[in-house]
Amino acid sequence: MIRFNTIILLLAISCNYCFTQNVSREIVTNKQVELAFNAYSFLIGQQYIIDKAIKQSPSLKSRISVAENRVNSKFGNCKKNIYDFVTNSAPNYKDLINSLPNKVYGINVDHVDVSALIDDLDNRSNFQIKEPILSTLSYFQFNGNYMREFRNGYTYKYSTKGNEKAKRLDFVLDIPFSWKQRESDRHNVVQKFVPEFDEHSLVAVLMVQEAGVIMDLSASLINESYMNKVFGMNGVILDKYDITIDGCKGCCLKINTENKRLQYNIRTSSVIYMFQYGGKIGYFQVGVSTLKDQHVNIDKYIPICDLIANSIVVNRKWEN
Repeated sequence: MIRFNTIILLLAISCNYCFTQNVSREIVTNKQVELAFNAYSFLIGQQYIIDKAIKQSPSLKSRISVAENRVNSKFGNCKKNIYDFVTNSAPNYKDLINSLPNKVYGINVDHVDVSALIDDLDNRSNFQIKEPILSTLSYFQFNGNYMREFRNGYTYKYSTKGNEKAKRLDFVLDIPFSWKQRESDRHNVVQKFVPEFDEHSLVAVLMVQEAGVIMDLSASLINESYMNKVFGMNGVILDKYDITIDGCKGCCLKINTENKRLQYNIRTSSVIYMFQYGGKIGYFQVGVSTLKDQHVNIDKYIPICDLIANSIVVNRKWEN
């Protein structure tokens, strides 16, 4: 007897093998298409096991269907949205993705542990799905609408506790599942978050620095010279205003920067949320970049950035 998780893994490997053996190197190395295709394979494999279980144990159909419906209530939009993404991004491979169900259903599975299947479906409905499948499904459930993703609870809590780069500024915040964690080798960057499918290559970072001479953080203290010193970049401040984050004084900035990398000019638009506590300044920065002549308008991202920044809780502030 094979557990459901093991079966799904075998199906995903098999489907990915079919994919890599039948497409060009360019498509295989396109990370977005590969991630989307693997998530689609996961969904087809999941449906195959459900169908197999119902056929094998018809008396348990109602229990299986209830568990299936719970998963579909969380990820029911994914299959169509992923299919559209893959076929639009790589139209030459429409035949391949259309043939995937036949390839999966051609895999022989002798027996399904129905009890394990139901348990695993229940876990999936509670977002207990391994990466990178979970972040991909979360993105395509809402087709990149981060506001809907966040407000519907498709989030995880990130904590700075125990991270040396946080300099003992212990705080937590909510992050959409589709924003995957990435490590950074920069000294003050605690964590990076990257949505794999964002059209403007969005990158979010958490930073912590010593407050230094700043005793009472406010927007009036922040200028281009400060930005160059803290972030190591020359930019133009488009807007700045005072805010409060979890009872801590802070400010919010909108900036545009230009950086030269090799022969390219990279234009980045960012929104930065800053707050001060215990001699430290925490930063939550979200930027979108382009190689085009004009900066991307960051305004469309500000609503989701506001939600994430507003979720920040400074733990030490509330300790007895």
